[in-house]
Amino acid sequence: MGKNIRIFDIAVALSVVALAIFFIADDGDSTTKKLQLIQDNTATTLRWQTQTISLEQGMVVEVEEDRARVISSDCPDKICVASGWVSECGQTAACLPNRVAITVNCE
Repeated sequence: MGKNIRIFDIAVALSVVALAIFFIADDGDSTTKKLQLIQDNTATTLRWQTQTISLEQGMVVEVEEDRARVISSDCPDKICVASGWVSECGQTAACLPNRVAITVNCE
């Protein structure tokens, strides 16, 4: 019986080591980030590619491979421009006078 316990113990230890290596090797970034442009309560999903988008509301949105920002707006306070780059889950740059927002949603 002692020999069986040792083999079982070794098997359990090897399994634990294998699981630890698996979780350490996993980068943990399994979420999918979506960039959404919201205009007048209508959301449009944008591609994460370098582009500049001029909106009818007098705003210009710049998108790069992994981030986006409002680079100009005709609103009075320019809070949306001051928000800077959005790239992480839940970040938003919004222009309330123009009823426009760019946001990063994660699944």
